Amino acid sequence: MCPYEVDIYRIYLAKGDTLLLSSSDSSGMGDYSLSISSPDGLILDSQYGSANDKSVIAEVTSTDYYYITLKNRSSEKIVYSLTPEVDGSGGKIGEEVITIYPFEKISSSDTGLYEIRFQRTPQNAVVETLYLSIIVEHNSPQDLIISAQYADAPEQILWNGYGGSTDGGKDDDVEDDADIEIYNREIISAKGKGANDSLLIMIEDYSSLSGTIFAIEARLFWKKK
Repeated sequence: MCPYEVDIYRIYLAKGDTLLLSSSDSSGMGDYSLSISSPDGLILDSQYGSANDKSVIAEVTSTDYYYITLKNRSSEKIVYSLTPEVDGSGGKIGEEVITIYPFEKISSSDTGLYEIRFQRTPQNAVVETLYLSIIVEHNSPQDLIISAQYADAPEQILWNGYGGSTDGGKDDDVEDDADIEIYNREIISAKGKGANDSLLIMIEDYSSLSGTIFAIEARLFWKKK
């Protein structure tokens, strides 16, 4: 695409199809948008920003032609590849990753509570696997309890150092220090639940000290029924 150029593609989809679109900018500029629109021009999903790789998804409710639009938002030429995948047979597995960087303080008087909503998945998809990663720095990690709950599934404790050592909390960075690093911990009770729901993360502090929540990442793999 030349600077500020718009490329539009048309694709025929049947009712109930799910269109997965992946694009990649090999020129490394990355400043472009990718969207899926309905026959009447309504944007069903879109993504923009500086990332070279983008993806959008839409589950259509009527048989018709749908539109794929790429817009070069920069003053430079962009060289991209576009991969459409259409699934109407069920059994398709996809992925949604949400990362937040709270950089918020936590203490005994201020419990950390966060909600991550998964919305870029088909309505009839269920959770195949859900992983949660979290990084917390705290002056007394042995006095923290970190738990997670997906939808109405039972709560799962990821870190339980209360009254013990950080090793008891199964810290993935091994060292018994002031950092809690938990990577790709599976939320087992989420499997089979609808993929368009929320993950709640709670960090309870039973110390007289304080800490900071640096990053939370949820990685959901879904599968169509």
